[in-house]
Amino acid sequence: MIHHLSCAELAAEIPAESVDWIITDPPYPKEFLPCWSELGEFAAYALKPGGSLLALSGSMFLPDIYRQMESQPELVYHWQLSLVTSTVRSAIWPRRLRTGQKPVIWYKRQGTPERETNFQITDIIQPIYNKADRRWHKWGQVESGIFALPYRFVHAGDVVVDPFVGGGTTAIAALALGCDFIGADIDAEAVETTRRRMLEYQPVMLGCG
Repeated sequence: MIHHLSCAELAAEIPAESVDWIITDPPYPKEFLPCWSELGEFAAYALKPGGSLLALSGSMFLPDIYRQMESQPELVYHWQLSLVTSTVRSAIWPRRLRTGQKPVIWYKRQGTPERETNFQITDIIQPIYNKADRRWHKWGQVESGIFALPYRFVHAGDVVVDPFVGGGTTAIAALALGCDFIGADIDAEAVETTRRRMLEYQPVMLGCG
């Protein structure tokens, strides 16, 4: 199910404590920092006890992002993963840096999860293909990297939500894993792109490392 709504508005469409995973990629520029506040509030409302938020982020404003997450007492910091994005390092001119990774912020909702896991994962996510995919959205990420997040964590039947659905790559990964998916975006074109991709979806092998 895909909604043409903001992250804040999506809460009205989802019962409280009904979501296993929020896997998303909010926009990175400074003017979009309020989106993280909305995301934190949404996660605190929608996640089941022990449910997780995995959110890609730029590195520039991480202190601001963490402050907004920490303003939600129901959310507990769990870890920060690193998604390798390119063998050709992207230039971050304000910091005079080149980067080939993106942080993946991992928060959990307080409480005991319905299902405990006893396996371990690495906190470095290395996609098989590491070229950004702009076919579906102007800010498209490495497709196999986005696939790798749910592939490592979720189970068939889990409820996965992406409130910044963009071109719908998280939706396709969730479908491939047999999950129930709910997405939203304020960009009407992105919503239609995602709906079309989901309607045309055919089972495929996930390209994940």
